[in-house]
Amino acid sequence: MLYDSGRQKYELLLKRAGGWRTESYNEFYTKQNCEWVQVPSFHFDKIYSAIFQNRVELLPPDAQVLAFCMEFEYEIRDGLQEVLASSNQFHMIEALRQIEAQQYADLLLHIMQNDFHNEQFPLSDEQIERMQNQIEKADKVLWNNKSAYDVFHKAVVTRLIMRLDYASYIF
Repeated sequence: MLYDSGRQKYELLLKRAGGWRTESYNEFYTKQNCEWVQVPSFHFDKIYSAIFQNRVELLPPDAQVLAFCMEFEYEIRDGLQEVLASSNQFHMIEALRQIEAQQYADLLLHIMQNDFHNEQFPLSDEQIERMQNQIEKADKVLWNNKSAYDVFHKAVVTRLIMRLDYASYIF
């Protein structure tokens, strides 16, 4: 049982399904009017594979946006240098804009244009090594903007619910 800031009570049920001859997975249920109703689950394997195999362009347009946002989150958690070294950094910025996570998009462009204005992107290993202190300072600025992450997270969830309704991604 979960409470939303003490105002609303939610009852959730988590079931493990599949297995033996198929992959197992989690099913989520919420209680609505004394009945358990299954909540749609998103199947991200195709998106993960596209990201890690650098084949995002083969996904449908809405899935591409989500994939670039997911790639942004993976890379930013490793550090700003990962985003700055990515060949997809401008795709990530455009994806952030499309989902209305404008704070991160603007902040990244500001960092690239003002802190690294003389640099060629994506950054090489040599550039990253040479500018490590500068990158670490910019990374702190990025992470100190807590509201940007909240807006980003909400925008991704909204995108999932509103736009990614392909049968191949929801089961």
